[in-house]
Amino acid sequence: MKSTPFIALVLLFASIELSGQTRYVDVKIEQPGLIECLTSVNQIENKLPEINLYPNPSNGFITIETIGFKHSGELTAIVYNITSVEVFRSVLLFGSKSERTLNLQHLNRGVYMVKVQGGSAEAISRLVIL
Repeated sequence: MKSTPFIALVLLFASIELSGQTRYVDVKIEQPGLIECLTSVNQIENKLPEINLYPNPSNGFITIETIGFKHSGELTAIVYNITSVEVFRSVLLFGSKSERTLNLQHLNRGVYMVKVQGGSAEAISRLVIL
């Protein structure tokens, strides 16, 4: 019986961090242990929305910066205390700027969670009020 040469083609999808940004690499390997070619390197866009709260810790006035929300216009900001009880809710209107200021000075000192949601997207961040 004559043997037939067999070449396995393995495709890898790996992520590496470069200069603080995640990059994804497709690697083609035709023989085990030998990387034949690098087929592409693409920076991946951040697909999940996020929010930045500043200053944090805060005296009660905070700025919410939204990043990656596809829903423009109305977003809802909800603030929860450490026991997950809603203590504040506001509808925020976003236009060309992705920042809005909230006055939370009526809240006691402590740790809170701020959730911003719009459509099916949402992001949560921790806030400390001094």
